[in-house]
Amino acid sequence: MIQAFHYPGLGNSSYLVVDEASGSAAVVDPQRDIDQYLHTAARLGARITHAFETHVHNDFISGGRQLAERHGAALVASADAGLMFPHLGVHDGDVVRVGDRLRFRVLATPGHTPEHVSYLLEGDEGPATLFSGGALLVGTIARTDLLGQEHAPGLARQAWATLQQRLLRLPEATRVLPTHGGGSFCASGAGDAPETTIGAEKQRNRFAALVEPEVFVRAALEGLPRYPAYFARMRSLNQRGAPLLDQLPELPPLAAQAVRALLERGAELIDTRSHVAFVSGHVPGSLAIPLEPPFSQWIGWLVPPERPLVFVLESERAREQVARELIRIGYDDLRGHLEGGVEAWRAAGLPVAATMVVPIQELERLRTEHPELAVLDVRWDDEWQAGHLSGAWHLALPDLPARAHALPHGQPLAVHCAHRFRSTIAVSLLERVGLGPLYHLDGGVNGWQAAGGRLEREADAAALSG
Repeated sequence: MIQAFHYPGLGNSSYLVVDEASGSAAVVDPQRDIDQYLHTAARLGARITHAFETHVHNDFISGGRQLAERHGAALVASADAGLMFPHLGVHDGDVVRVGDRLRFRVLATPGHTPEHVSYLLEGDEGPATLFSGGALLVGTIARTDLLGQEHAPGLARQAWATLQQRLLRLPEATRVLPTHGGGSFCASGAGDAPETTIGAEKQRNRFAALVEPEVFVRAALEGLPRYPAYFARMRSLNQRGAPLLDQLPELPPLAAQAVRALLERGAELIDTRSHVAFVSGHVPGSLAIPLEPPFSQWIGWLVPPERPLVFVLESERAREQVARELIRIGYDDLRGHLEGGVEAWRAAGLPVAATMVVPIQELERLRTEHPELAVLDVRWDDEWQAGHLSGAWHLALPDLPARAHALPHGQPLAVHCAHRFRSTIAVSLLERVGLGPLYHLDGGVNGWQAAGGRLEREADAAALSG
């Protein structure tokens, strides 16, 4: 049997594969918090004997070394992965057996990364299952530029050979279970479906019809979105081996004065509550990143990995989710959370700030009241180019910390995104550098359009990006 573990925050999946006859099990592309696989295997009466890596990951810390060194699993990875710790290095055509009946055949499938392999799980009856990593996704392939633009064309040519000369020649009934999916910055344009088949991808994958290599390469390199800053350190960290963890960080409760002391010594306070809770009252200078699926990606964009972190939580239940999300991308210095939340901070006699919120449908009223008002759009470049508010400035959210000095100082500033998630983060960043007065335009471009508002598509506004 195969049990999938989906991680919406990273847009990825891992898989537990169990040989029910022998009780042996394997995990494909495990995340760092391995307790979830161990508990599930135990519930099924199985023991994890193998961990398979399809490639050296750029977007999360692998749990393979943890399973090997803490629990005795055999770690299986490409012999070309450059791993600096014990593992079973495999080559194209090798077969790794798990238990009595599971046979994983290794397929060299370079492209997303040069060492990439896929694993074809062959059974005695029925179609095979391909664990494709990033070599074949639902509707697309994983991007080839994560190792640097200088390597991207060559890797895209390898991806063409992998797809056209290898994977699409497998039987059409072959089940495909990718690691990357919708929401992953490793996957541009991946569908939201958790799995697919070779036959389905021959019909609908946007790269399947691109049989000419150079046409394929151009398509693979066009329109790729930016990816989070933390990607730059993930590959080398996975090759060296991240620190081993015995358990999840506990995020202990901290009194307001203890939190204040940590902040004075350089810790970062992350407010993970909802937009509504944050704007109603928050600790001045805190960074608002609501605990929604993009949470860990935006921590990885905006917060240095060595910085100690303290949190404001919506509830005690959020402690475990925050810990899981952040250890997966290498944020281990998690000091705790503000006990009693913002009310405890206020009760300790410490200052509390609030954000002025205006529905975006009332923008024209706000402009009338404040003729000097500047409007800032923090969406991605392609969103801006597809349509923006008249007279707005543009600065993509990841650029805000370094480019805030270019924004108008000493005058009202209204901030929006597509809806409210990114603009909540943006307002918290701008607040602590002293811009404003600040207004959060709730509802964003989506709300503006829903109310019949017009967007401009010509380049007639002041873009700060680029």
